[in-house]
Amino acid sequence: PGLPNEGAPWNSAMPAWEDFLTEDEIWAVIIFLYEQADHEPRTFEEEGGEGEAE
Repeated sequence: PGLPNEGAPWNSAMPAWEDFLTEDEIWAVIIFLYEQADHEPRTFEEEGGEGEAE
């Protein structure tokens, strides 16, 4: 998670999440933000699912 190391150093006041939160905690924050915004993250259909081009 976070920004790729290849582009470092980042000139930002926003700290990298992985230095403070576990991956599970990061996902909990992401899910919380989606819920607060009353928005559902997009999902990807499995093969043969609806919306697949024929």
